[in-house]
Amino acid sequence: MAKAKVAKDIGRNQRVKLKRKINLAVRKGKLKKHQRDQIAKIQEKKTATSRKKFREVQDDYEHERAHKREQDGKISDEDEDQMEVDSKVAAILVDSDEEQEDPLPLDMIDDDIDWENSAFFSKRRKGLSKELDEQEEDKVRRFKTDLAEDEQEMLPIKLSDGRVIKRVTKIKIEEDDEPEDFKPDVVKKEDDYSRLSAPQLLIKRKELLEESKEDIARMCIAITADPEHNVTKFKKLLELATGQGIHTLVREAVQKLALASLSKAFIEAAPGYQIRPLTETEKKQTMTKDTKVLYRFEEALLLYYLKYLKILEKFSRIFLTRGRKFDETTFSHKLGMISVKSMSQLLNKLSHFNYATNVVSYLARLATSTYYPVVVEACAGISQLFKDDIVFRMSLHAVKTIATLVNQKSCYVTPDLLETFLSLRIKEVDKEDRDKEKHQLKVRRSQILKERKSKSAKKFQHQVQQLEHDLKKIQASEKEIVEMQHLRVTDSLH
Repeated sequence: MAKAKVAKDIGRNQRVKLKRKINLAVRKGKLKKHQRDQIAKIQEKKTATSRKKFREVQDDYEHERAHKREQDGKISDEDEDQMEVDSKVAAILVDSDEEQEDPLPLDMIDDDIDWENSAFFSKRRKGLSKELDEQEEDKVRRFKTDLAEDEQEMLPIKLSDGRVIKRVTKIKIEEDDEPEDFKPDVVKKEDDYSRLSAPQLLIKRKELLEESKEDIARMCIAITADPEHNVTKFKKLLELATGQGIHTLVREAVQKLALASLSKAFIEAAPGYQIRPLTETEKKQTMTKDTKVLYRFEEALLLYYLKYLKILEKFSRIFLTRGRKFDETTFSHKLGMISVKSMSQLLNKLSHFNYATNVVSYLARLATSTYYPVVVEACAGISQLFKDDIVFRMSLHAVKTIATLVNQKSCYVTPDLLETFLSLRIKEVDKEDRDKEKHQLKVRRSQILKERKSKSAKKFQHQVQQLEHDLKKIQASEKEIVEMQHLRVTDSLH
């Protein structure tokens, strides 16, 4: 009689792999009938508790129905639906418990079957092991010294016995510093007017348009009256300018109106000086209530103004596309032209304010467009800047920008851009200062040359004197030698 095989006591990893192999064989239907029967018995034993719970729920359901009949004589449709829902939920919970449980634990396998060394798995061992290896490779692997994406290394700690302990902390994801005013609101579902007739739609459109006009006018008046306490009104105007929260019936009209109104609102609300951001030291200092209000107003105004300039740039960027044909009847063309005109107004009225140099540079780029109406509008804005500028600070920046563009384009620019130089407030050029400066440079140059000549002459004279002195020394030594020889000769004769 053959000796019965006994299941081996295997480790955890081997146990997990074996479970996967058995589950894979069950799904593919490769097991024999007695093996499938054994698995079914195991599943019944494992799910006995869950099925018992389900039977209890069913009993409660039937008991509640009987109790309702005794009290009321009938059960309402709502109560019956609710009880059916509870019964279905209980069934779903039981099914989910069954799915989570392992259908084939190793400790309940029949003793006469050695699954790991069976003929079926020995034939399929190579293919299954390859699939398992691929599954293991898909998992994220990292060494102990590697840090996760949400971790950062801190300074290590050295113990008294010389051991060094490394410390790791979780990275806290900070929220954006963007104020709450910039956080998008919940998108509301717009009203459906598709069932209205054509005359009713026209009347409804007129009502919505008048309502939007009143809202825009009310917000602009509030900003003009008290900019510091109504600076948040810019948020709603910017949303309208980008088409947010507007019904499709009046979206285009309201968007154009809000975009044009914003330029006037910023011109009225902007202070007569350039806003300087506070340093870290200044932020830590204690401020009075009025100073805090002013600081918050300036900070919010700059953020809204920068966002408005980005919107204008986005809408007018279509005119910088080469070889594009423009249709004046399209909505994008109308928004682009309004954006160019708004930028020209901001440049002329707020040339002292922040980001004025950026506006000048962008208008100069628009002046190189292939669409002539945009060129005319941009050049008109730059020319007006030259006429109104008294300090010449912005004029200097504009001239340098245009000169750089001319060099980059190899002089292939429109004549209108160069004609803007005629609007500069320069009536005459005083050449006397330049002549004086030139004369002073010439005098200085002659002085330097004379100094060099005098230094060279003195140096030459000093060298000659040194040579003469050395020559005299040599002559004196020769004369002394001759006299000594003469004395020796005379002494020898005597």
